[in-house]
Amino acid sequence: MTHVVKIGGLFENGDESIELAFRDAIEKINDESILPNTRLEAVIEKLERCDSFQASKRVCSLLHDGVAAVFGPQSVETSAHVQSTCDALHVPHMEMRWDFKFDPPSNHSINLFPHPLALGNAFRDLIKLKNWKSFAILYEENEALVRMQEILKDPSLREKRIVVRQFPVGSGEYRTTFKELHKLAIKNII
Repeated sequence: MTHVVKIGGLFENGDESIELAFRDAIEKINDESILPNTRLEAVIEKLERCDSFQASKRVCSLLHDGVAAVFGPQSVETSAHVQSTCDALHVPHMEMRWDFKFDPPSNHSINLFPHPLALGNAFRDLIKLKNWKSFAILYEENEALVRMQEILKDPSLREKRIVVRQFPVGSGEYRTTFKELHKLAIKNII
């Protein structure tokens, strides 16, 4: 007899690729060799980005449907409400979003996105391993530089040629920056 475990997924508009990855993961886990006699079932709810009221309603709907765990949503505003509800009801909550704050860990929530310090260390180690002589750090939002602080603070990397550029916010214009990097003969980009 196959046991069905429902896993809730809360996805905001624009998160189609994350939803696809979630569905693909569920499908892969349903391989008979991974969880014999158990099948995961994705229960998906969609919501508007940053709409915490709608997120609260959708997580309640998922819990009413009997999900064993909740994945998502991505935005800080909505995720906090979902996390609070899951904590109160002792339901596992998984999220995958960048969060630079050092909030105390939740009892029932885990963020699958690497911590900014770990991510920065990984980039720094890659630069050293590949022995890059020059590279560019490209970003859109100011907070993205937090992820790169381990690179920018490392004294051993100061001898490298580092170009830091911010894309114009919301413009979608990247060509100018890439043309500049081409003229500077920089091929390594973070």
